[in-house]
Amino acid sequence: MSATDDLRQVLAFIKTGEYTTVTIALATYDEGDEGPTYRSLNISNRVADDFGALARDRAEGLSRLDASGDLVVREYTAGYKPDRHEVECIALEEDPLGNLLKAVPSPAQIVLLGDIDDFVDRVRFYILILSGSNRRAVLFRKYDRNKELVRSRNLVMRLMGDRYDRLEEPTFQFDPNIDAILYRNHLFVLNKSNFQQIFRYYELLRKVAEQSLEAVRAAIPIANFEEFRESCLGHLQKLEKLRNIAAKPYLQSVTMEQIKRTIEAFELTIEVKVVDGEECLIFDTKDRWAILNLLDDAYLGSEMTGLKYETNSKRQV
Repeated sequence: MSATDDLRQVLAFIKTGEYTTVTIALATYDEGDEGPTYRSLNISNRVADDFGALARDRAEGLSRLDASGDLVVREYTAGYKPDRHEVECIALEEDPLGNLLKAVPSPAQIVLLGDIDDFVDRVRFYILILSGSNRRAVLFRKYDRNKELVRSRNLVMRLMGDRYDRLEEPTFQFDPNIDAILYRNHLFVLNKSNFQQIFRYYELLRKVAEQSLEAVRAAIPIANFEEFRESCLGHLQKLEKLRNIAAKPYLQSVTMEQIKRTIEAFELTIEVKVVDGEECLIFDTKDRWAILNLLDDAYLGSEMTGLKYETNSKRQV
């Protein structure tokens, strides 16, 4: 089943209220653990209905966009900046996040939150699980510290009997937004920045960085490769671009002649030298992005105007 089909199915599942169980769970990362730890909240039926309504509102908005023909589902690309009508999608079988997402526990497996101040202090995100008919949808939302009223600097009061008193019990507020939806074998990303923070995306990039660097080393001769390597490892955006490059199919077939033609056509300040009988690129510490942009094929020419551009966000068509 295609990603678009899965998105339409999960939106219908949420809108029609086919689910029978609503679960809210807070999540954090314990030191040394790859995946998050979850604690569920014991919520009333009224609160469950409120969260269901929240999910339906978001699903209905996306469905209206789909019905108008404007909604576009695209494969997730780290460096791409989606428009408001675009939803990026990650196939669990093809991404390092796959195992992490498959490990999201069922409601029955999640321990109920008790008086665990330390856990509450470390909450990174929360999930809304809608379960029913042998199906489930998991909705993710980044959690901000200011959402916990009691821990804010404001004096929070509530009416207790005939007078107002200070509210001291742990109290949370949740906004109506959703950052990602997990359904079957796809994760649909609605807020890219929050998604990356929820899943510690940059930590995943660091884990695959050496693998990405070796793919570049094997395909493209860079004379001072260790300097290039150190520059990449020390910068999160470079790690993101590096992973993009390593995943491109053209990396294995691009030739030095093609690279030199691009350097010449776009008048790039990238030096090519012969080292030990082989033509190599020279990494310039004064322009640390030059080789990365070159290998990411970031230079484009317009067929209409004949103008040339450098772009930091593109998608193959």
